[in-house]
Amino acid sequence: MVMGLSGFLSKNLEFLKKRYPDLAEFVFVGEATGSCCRVISARLSGKPSLRFRVDRRELSVHSPYDPEGEARRWVQGLDLEGIRYLGVYGLGLGYHVQELVRQWPGLEKIVIVEPSQEIFAIACKAVDFQQFLASDKVALAVFPDRVGDESKTDSLGLEKKLEKCLAPLFHIGQLDALHFVEFGPYVRLFPEFYELLKKAFATLGRSVRINENTILFFSRMWPQNVFANLVDTVKSSGVASLFGEFEGCPGIIISAGPSLNKNKHLLKEAKGRAVLICVGTALRALLKDGIVPDLVVTIDGGEANYRHFADFDPGDVPLVFVPTAHYRILEEYPGRKFVIGGGNELIDWICQFTEPKGLLNWGGSVAHAAFDLALRMGCEPVVLVGQDLAFTGGETHARGTVYEGRKAEEGKKKFYVEDVYGGKVLTDSVLNDFRRWFENALSTFAGDRLVIDATEGGAKIAGTVIMTLQDVFEQYCQQFFPVAEKIRSSLEAPVPFAETGSRLLDALEDALSSLEDLENVARRGLRLARSLGLEYEKTCPDERVVRKLLKRLDKVDKELKNAEADTFLNLILQPLLLVVTKGPLARADSEESERDFAKRISARSALLYDGIKEASRRMQEYMKKARDDLEAALACCEAKEECRSTNKMRGIG
Repeated sequence: MVMGLSGFLSKNLEFLKKRYPDLAEFVFVGEATGSCCRVISARLSGKPSLRFRVDRRELSVHSPYDPEGEARRWVQGLDLEGIRYLGVYGLGLGYHVQELVRQWPGLEKIVIVEPSQEIFAIACKAVDFQQFLASDKVALAVFPDRVGDESKTDSLGLEKKLEKCLAPLFHIGQLDALHFVEFGPYVRLFPEFYELLKKAFATLGRSVRINENTILFFSRMWPQNVFANLVDTVKSSGVASLFGEFEGCPGIIISAGPSLNKNKHLLKEAKGRAVLICVGTALRALLKDGIVPDLVVTIDGGEANYRHFADFDPGDVPLVFVPTAHYRILEEYPGRKFVIGGGNELIDWICQFTEPKGLLNWGGSVAHAAFDLALRMGCEPVVLVGQDLAFTGGETHARGTVYEGRKAEEGKKKFYVEDVYGGKVLTDSVLNDFRRWFENALSTFAGDRLVIDATEGGAKIAGTVIMTLQDVFEQYCQQFFPVAEKIRSSLEAPVPFAETGSRLLDALEDALSSLEDLENVARRGLRLARSLGLEYEKTCPDERVVRKLLKRLDKVDKELKNAEADTFLNLILQPLLLVVTKGPLARADSEESERDFAKRISARSALLYDGIKEASRRMQEYMKKARDDLEAALACCEAKEECRSTNKMRGIG
C-alpha cells in the first residue's frame, strides 16, 4: 500500500529532513519493499497497531487491543533505577519510546535500533515522530532488512555501523549506568540482526573495559613517560614528514609472530626494494640475522617494552615513537627519531604548541601503528609478515625475541579461529581483537589499497590477499627505490625547536601554577571530608557542624568541577574519578542506613581528594623535570646558534 504525502507522512518527512536527513530516503526504500507489514486499528483504543509476517505467520509488534496501555505496562516493568544510557532494540510505532521519555526523565541518552526499513516506512505514516524523536536525548538508527542474506564482509560493515550508532551509550566509568532492552517480538522477527547487535554491544563494552583498565594501569606511567620524553617529542621530526613520500613503493610490516621463523631470511632481498617497517618486538630478531629494517615502531609505555630495546645495539635504524613509550627507550636509543603526534589527550595537549607532527591510527597493537604508517606513506602493496595474531605451532613469538621459547596452551581464555590455509589455529581474545582491528581498517581507511598477508601462518585476516613472501618479492619487489635517502631527507627537514620549545615552556609554567591551585583545593577538601567522617562517627552528630561542612565541601566540589573544564587538569582527574566511581566505596550495601550512606560518601570524598592531591604533586614533579630539561635543551640550541653565527662572521665553516 502506497500513500500520498499527507497527514503524518508529510509532517514526519519534514522533521526527518532536519533531524535525520539520511533516514528520509529510507521511507521510500521501505515502501518499495512493503509486503511484510500491515497496520491495523487496535480493537479497544482504535490506535494504529502493527503486524509483521514471518514464514507465513503474522506476529503482533504491538498489542492488537491497546498498544499505548501495553507500552505503559512494559516501561513500568523495567528497572531503570540508576540507568543513564539505554539501548532499545525495535522502534515499531514508537509507543514504548514515548513512554520511556515520559516515565524515566533521568535517562540521558536513548538509542533506538530499528532493523527494518519497512517498519520504519510504515511508522512514518502511522504516528507523529516529533512526539518522541524530537527529544535531544533520543537517537534513532534504521538498518536494511534481510541481514541474513548478506555476505560476511557486508555483515562486518553492518556491525561497524551498529557500533557507531551505539557508541553514544558507552562512557568510561559508566558501564554500570548502561542498559539494553529488546522490545516485543523483535528478537524473533530479526534474529540474525539481533546476533550482530549483541556482538556490537559486546565489542563496545569490551573496548570501554579495556580503556578503563588502560587508564587505571597507565595513569601513573603515561604522564611520567610523556614528560620524560618531552624534549624528544619537540625536537624530533614528525611522522607527517614521511606521509606520501613512498607512493608505489611496497611496504613490509614485520611483526614478531611465530611464523616469522619461516620466512625472515627472505627479507634481506627486499632491502632497497621496499620499506621495511618492523615493530620493536621483532627488531632484535631481525638484527641478529643481519636484517636491517628501515624503521622501527614503538608505542607501549611498559617496562616489558623497554626490554625489547635493552642490552643490545640497534644501530642507526630510525625510531618511530609515540610519547607514551617507555622513557628509557628514548633515553638510550642511539638513532634518529620520528614522533607520532597523538595517542592520548596529554600528548594532544603538548602537540598543540608544536608544528603538526602527524597522527596514526592503532587499536592496541604496535603493528596497527606500523600498518597505518605504511598506508600514509603511500606504500602499495602493504605486506604483513610475522602477523600471526595466533599461537601458530603453540608458540607465542618468533625466535630471537625476548619471548623466545614461550609456549601457549589451550585454556579457558583461548579458542580456535580460521587460519590462512583454511584450517584452525589457537588464539585468544586480545589477539583476536587485534585481528578485528585489521579487518575494520581494511574496510574503512585502507581504501582500495592492496594488502597482502605473507605471514605464511596464523589467523586469517578477512580482506587480505594471501601469498608467500617469495611470491611477493617476485611480483612486487623487483624495482629499486631510494628508501634510505628519502627517510634521511625527512629526518633532516628543519624542526622549529626554539620557537615551539619556548611556547611549550610558557605553557608548562601556567600548568604548574594550575596544578598548585588544584593541590591546595584537594588538601582543603580532604580536611573537610575527614572532619565530616569523624562527625558521623559520633553517637549524635551535630547537625549544624554537618551542614557547615557540607556547605564548604560543596564549594570545593564546584572548584573541582571548574577544574574539570580545564583540558590539562581533566587529564589528571579522569583516572581518579574512575577509581572512585568503580571502587568498593561506589556501591551501596542493600541494607545501608542513612548514617552509613553519609559515612561512605565522606570516605569516598576523602579518597578522591587524597588522590587528586597526590596526583597533582606527582605531576608537578614530572613537569618540573621536563621544564628543566626543556630549558637546558633550548639553552644548548641557542648556544649552538650563537656559535654558528660567530663562525659565519669569522668566515669559518
